Amino acid sequence: MDLFVARQPIFDVDQRVHGYELLFRSSLTNAFDGTEENQATSRVIATSFFSPVAESVRQGKLAFVNFPRKLFLEEAFSILPPQETVVELLEQVEPDPEVLDVCHRMKQRGYRLAVDDFVFEPQRRKLAALADYIKVDFRFTSPEVQAKIAKTYRKTQLLAEKVETQEEFERARDQGYSYFQGYFFARPAIVASQDLTGSKLNY
Repeated sequence: MDLFVARQPIFDVDQRVHGYELLFRSSLTNAFDGTEENQATSRVIATSFFSPVAESVRQGKLAFVNFPRKLFLEEAFSILPPQETVVELLEQVEPDPEVLDVCHRMKQRGYRLAVDDFVFEPQRRKLAALADYIKVDFRFTSPEVQAKIAKTYRKTQLLAEKVETQEEFERARDQGYSYFQGYFFARPAIVASQDLTGSKLNY
């Protein structure tokens, strides 16, 4: 079975690679095709951790893996090495008591948590209190909101995503963001594997 994964680097303030966000791709076409989210995450995990190209995908850096609600509640992340993995909760995952309970157990086992597309909502703040990384979409939020989040969560590692200009990078850095991701730095690059059998993928 052919497997593909796109990785987009995450940089620190000195523009050194801190980690990679791993994104599902169904072919060498560098765009998400709408594949069902649980299947997409499962394939990203298979390619990035259990295929012959796994080491070349991660290159010894942290792997930010997106988790939809179902796989998160099933604790599918538990098959991944905690020292190499950042569990990234998608924005549509509601932080209800079930999700928060898993967050607590996950953190106790040494996994890091990233909250994607953070916004100021009461429920999302419960998640932010547990997060190691708070990701803020610089295309979706205003500079005022970006600054407010940075001031409120200055003790958390703040990650500015979808940074597309030098001005946005400098503003994020000056506001107190520690990590940066977006087309200003690099577009996702695809890595392919052809050696993982269907039975191994299902497992």
